Amino acid sequence: PSDTTFMEVVDYYDRHGNRNDRMKARYLLGCIYKEMGESPLAITTFESAVDCADTLSPDCDWLTLLKIHGQAAATYRWQFNAVKELVEGERYSQCALKLGNNREYAVGLEIMAYAALTMNDSVKALDLASKSREVYLSIGLNQDGARTSLYPMTYYVDRGMWDKAGTLIDSLESVVSDYGLLKDDDMESYHYVKGEYCLGRGLIADAEREFRSLPPSDDEYFRNKGLLHLYRMTGISDSVFAYSMLYEKSLERILGRRQSTSLAAASANYKYDRIAGKEAEERHKAGVLRTV
Repeated sequence: PSDTTFMEVVDYYDRHGNRNDRMKARYLLGCIYKEMGESPLAITTFESAVDCADTLSPDCDWLTLLKIHGQAAATYRWQFNAVKELVEGERYSQCALKLGNNREYAVGLEIMAYAALTMNDSVKALDLASKSREVYLSIGLNQDGARTSLYPMTYYVDRGMWDKAGTLIDSLESVVSDYGLLKDDDMESYHYVKGEYCLGRGLIADAEREFRSLPPSDDEYFRNKGLLHLYRMTGISDSVFAYSMLYEKSLERILGRRQSTSLAAASANYKYDRIAGKEAEERHKAGVLRTV
């Protein structure tokens, strides 16, 4: 429903519901704002939902609280706010532990790993991604465990730690054969990293096969980057020239998309103070009405 209509639901549970009811109503309203693209308003609504939770109560709705932190983390990711995304991922993990849900605990670690990587903290990202992988494997979710090994695999390849990278590659390949292909983005990362691994091992033909088997994408960034690296190593000057041009174009397309996304996020943040002020005013009015 529209946010205006759902405000009636929030008002109803403010008057007649318990703390869990009020929290869930605000959580759903925040989801509506998020789908409308009103990220700052969604965040303030999620924060007000968290304020309703009584975490000391034995009947606290930890599942809804977990969902709130997950939605908040996703919203902060869209706004390129990795610091707050990391905080929400940690809270998500804490809720999962309260619920005794290891799968969601692993998801929370993944959220934190992504945020740490965005902050260029590669060591922390490696530690969190490795922990997430271990949790997934411990509960038999081998495909998820293999997927979360993509960053550790990249980390080891970039640093020439071939044995550790090879172990993770073998693990991922066994899962792919058992369960079928991973998502396109994951397979793209996998083929590129394995291609770089093969290059590091001197397996030129295998590396070229991996780079050329990358699934088609709008920019073909990894394909062009991998083949450029390969032809530089083999000294084929014509191919180096051709793929240098293609790699440049790939970068231009990626940067163009990121600038558009950043502009949209900045525009949303620009309205944050106005929306926050309006939200504070509405809370004050509601408090006065309840007092009367």
